[in-house]
Amino acid sequence: MSSRLNLLQRAFFVAICLMFVTPQQGQANDPSQVVQETVPSITVQSLQTLAGKKSPFLLLDVRQPEEYAESHIEGATLIPLGQLPDQYQELPKDKTLVVYCRSGKRSDKATAFLLDHGYKNAVTLSGGINAWIESQNKVVSQ
Repeated sequence: MSSRLNLLQRAFFVAICLMFVTPQQGQANDPSQVVQETVPSITVQSLQTLAGKKSPFLLLDVRQPEEYAESHIEGATLIPLGQLPDQYQELPKDKTLVVYCRSGKRSDKATAFLLDHGYKNAVTLSGGINAWIESQNKVVSQ
């Protein structure tokens, strides 16, 4: 029963993501050099729904450590964009990765990089943490 519920949760998440997804294009080895591409994205509202359903996902903040310390989404893992090529293999491939930055530009690059490196469930948070805060969501600081 538990595995059936888990399967249904994953199917639900995929269905939500497909409503907001556009296919990625291209391939790059350095995420900071990726040309602005169209990558799968998720809205703040869809992320709130996903979090409310307790679906397995990982929030990945690709900003700099000082930006993360100032404010980040609770539970986020920090890997700055420039360090992603050295650390991406530490990320789970069996969870959805919701990538964010300040406004969405760096997270678009990071998401394209992850997709190019076999992470099928990577999406960028549209509007980044700015959109998260504008929607009256909480952030934490260190």
